[in-house]
Amino acid sequence: MNFTSKYLLIFIFTCLLNSGYAQEIGIGQWRDHLPYNKCLSVAEAGNKIYTSTPFALFSYDKTDLSLQRLSKVNGLSDIGISWISYNTTCSTLVIAYTNTNIDLLKDGQIINISDIKRKEILGNKTINKITCIGKYAYLSCGFGIVVLDVEKEEIYDSYYIGPNGSQIDVLDLALDTNDSILWAATETGMYKANFNNPFISNYTSWSKDTIITGYNDRCNLVAYFNNKIYVNKSDGTWGHDSLYVCNNNTWQLFPNHSFNPRYSLKTIYDKLIITGSDYVDILNFADTVEYHMWGYAGEGYPQTSDATLDSENNLWIADKNYGLVKNWDKQNFSKLSLNGPLTADVFSMAASGNNVYSVAGGKTTTWAPMWNHGGVASFINNQWSTYILPDSISDCVGIAVDPSNAQKIYVATWTKGIIEYTNGEITNVYTDKNSTLSRNILWDDMIMISGLCFDQDNNLWVSNQQSNKAISCRKPDGSWTSYDLGSVVNGRDLGPMIIDNNNQKWILLRGTGIAVCNAENTTAKKLTSSKGSGNLPGNFTLSIAQDLDGAIWVGTDEGVVVIYSPENVFNGGDFDAQKILIDFGGYVQYLLETETVTSIAIDGANRKWFGTDKSGAYLMSADGTKQLLHFTTDNSPLFSNSITSIAIDNDGEVFFGTSKGIISYKSDAAPEPSPTSDNKVYAYPNPVKSGYDGPIAIKGLKENSDIKITDISGNLIFATKSLGSQAIWDGKNFSGKRAKTGVYLVFASDANGSSTLVTKILFIN
Repeated sequence: MNFTSKYLLIFIFTCLLNSGYAQEIGIGQWRDHLPYNKCLSVAEAGNKIYTSTPFALFSYDKTDLSLQRLSKVNGLSDIGISWISYNTTCSTLVIAYTNTNIDLLKDGQIINISDIKRKEILGNKTINKITCIGKYAYLSCGFGIVVLDVEKEEIYDSYYIGPNGSQIDVLDLALDTNDSILWAATETGMYKANFNNPFISNYTSWSKDTIITGYNDRCNLVAYFNNKIYVNKSDGTWGHDSLYVCNNNTWQLFPNHSFNPRYSLKTIYDKLIITGSDYVDILNFADTVEYHMWGYAGEGYPQTSDATLDSENNLWIADKNYGLVKNWDKQNFSKLSLNGPLTADVFSMAASGNNVYSVAGGKTTTWAPMWNHGGVASFINNQWSTYILPDSISDCVGIAVDPSNAQKIYVATWTKGIIEYTNGEITNVYTDKNSTLSRNILWDDMIMISGLCFDQDNNLWVSNQQSNKAISCRKPDGSWTSYDLGSVVNGRDLGPMIIDNNNQKWILLRGTGIAVCNAENTTAKKLTSSKGSGNLPGNFTLSIAQDLDGAIWVGTDEGVVVIYSPENVFNGGDFDAQKILIDFGGYVQYLLETETVTSIAIDGANRKWFGTDKSGAYLMSADGTKQLLHFTTDNSPLFSNSITSIAIDNDGEVFFGTSKGIISYKSDAAPEPSPTSDNKVYAYPNPVKSGYDGPIAIKGLKENSDIKITDISGNLIFATKSLGSQAIWDGKNFSGKRAKTGVYLVFASDANGSSTLVTKILFIN
């Protein structure tokens, strides 16, 4: 074995030992951070069990016992699933979305059918249930029935079955195979038609069943089983459901039935599966309930939404709390779910190191409490955890992470003060009883915290909504002090807060305005829309951040402005906000002037990420004059164009809080590690396999380092500059050709020009 071969083997072994970085996603890749505990429907598809959540799917493979997620990130066309059903004739999973979009999962491929979504339909445009008959999927829609040809992957027909061909909310369908009658459960009773009638799409082919008691009542479920029709009547209120059975044209109440809500009726493997709000019944051909599932063997009570049997007689349950539950011998249960936050609600996020935190509270448009009890979630070591929220507290609206301990956070609430968490446990709740926080002067039972952040000395600063002393400070020794800064902040509607490099506090005000407090906390000044006093545009200031050069960026409902000299607010100089002109193909306009900018984050290269209310997320150059990226629901996996918050971790992963959940994108820039960190320089992927043609990241560098990559003989093949603490190599040499197999050395130069070998990359062509 020659020296080079031995070196390669040693380096491969070293890379395997350092494979702890393997969980990182690649540059330019996305991943979802959705709740997978709330399951709504379930279907057997060969050797897999699929279950849907309101946001995505996941499957359980009965062969290798693995779980796999399927969301908009890795193939689904949309978010917000209403129901799934498996078409056995075509071996296809039919996926319906709340916006009437449709996906077919066939042979591992996603086929999108967006005809209903794109069509202009007035009224209730929804898909309630899916009933598969032969090669067709019959969609129970808010306006009628749509027939989907699963084999040809196209819409086949549509039925408007209401009086005189009007729209009617069809909630479920079932085929009586004995009499060839298609039954439709609707908002105004049961309708039926001869399934073999060639004119079934004509409303005159449909008639209402007037024999059932209360024939105009809302019917939400129907199933055909054992030569009988089963119908559930529900007026939408708790405890008012009634299950009826039709035998030989005679309707009667199902004996000993519960009045609690029912969510699905399914006929499968010669059994009728009745899924209620907290139970599952399995009915056999003897018309008896052979199994009643009402609890998980002492491990919690179900909140069932759907259930099915598989070919091995296992009961699979879609549970709103526990995810997918396998009931495999009547007494034993397996709860299966993927890791994620418990809710998709996200009002604000914060990142410290590689820890990311999210809160799910909020406030109304009039700044009143929403009483959202969603609480706090953390993403640490690639795992989501949800923190307990006291019953008396709701509407968490902000987070500050202790700079000396990334697992100690302070959570602002819009109702009862500040919660202190350490390692996920509540270690204190700060109110007017144990701090200088004050009650709201309008609602004296509320302590409403609008913003909180740390200064460079680890002091926690807090803005206190509608308070007589609206600014408080908690020092590292635990002592509190409050400050009277006059009418600029006291008794005001206060929003989020930041502290700049000059120790000035910047607090957004309701409407147009920013309150700025000087470093000595003796004076406050209000920035307004007037020239010479701030020159802020629009009617609302919504977001604020300081960049790496010290400039203050402000998001409004009329775009973005910059205060380049924030120190001038109190020294008499010019501090008016400036608009930025950008050139879009020869057309010059102000930066995002038509957008409502809800969030701002600064990445490691001092570039600006802007989240908007309706147009997704933008990445702009450091000076804001060049658009680098623009993500929307149409050109990316982004769940929603409404961005509520943006946070960036130390790996350059950008977390977007949207109105439909959290999703992250791996950027090509990362913040510089803190001077006290023991961060090491490394490359990933490493080794670079022969089939990989994506970007190779070198992480942990000094900011704006000059990077040179050489082969083992010292020949220079590539040079670049880091974006923050990260540099990118495309795996090619200066000629644009893919590098040859071998070990490559990465050298970094600091501002003085001294070069140091920082890491090695094994590259396989």
